[in-house]
Amino acid sequence: MGMLDKSMQMEQFSEAYFRAVVFTAGYNLQDPAVDEESIDWTIRDGVRSQIDVQLKCTAQKRILKEDALMFPLKVKNYNELIDANTLCPRILVVVFVPEDASEWLYQDEERLAIRHCAYWISLQGNPPSSNKHTVTVEIPRSRVFSVNALHELMARARGREWL
Repeated sequence: MGMLDKSMQMEQFSEAYFRAVVFTAGYNLQDPAVDEESIDWTIRDGVRSQIDVQLKCTAQKRILKEDALMFPLKVKNYNELIDANTLCPRILVVVFVPEDASEWLYQDEERLAIRHCAYWISLQGNPPSSNKHTVTVEIPRSRVFSVNALHELMARARGREWL
């Protein structure tokens, strides 16, 4: 039995990180059977509100700037995430990890620490892109995808305050 290749390892790790934040916040997750319209996950607060999420992971240090993560998103994903005529808000969540997988987490009897963190952004309402391959999305580093941030996002979704 072989080990996961790096991209599969990053995908699975980012899902574990994402799930840890969502479940710690007390919400439920729905995994669409098909990744349609760039939606990997739906975060649900009972039947009152939900947020659709496209989840990505990167270890590229060069895209981490002082104030923002400059993430190269596929044009297909970008153009699907900008749609403002959806039933619920959509966000992009990018998990940023160290290049060396052995540095992704630390654990002892007191804690389990995951390095580095995830960032979120809503692209809804942005203009379409005519780029051929990718669109560089600027995600402010102040938008850490955390338990508190998720509570705020879900409150906004409940109030129909699109992000």
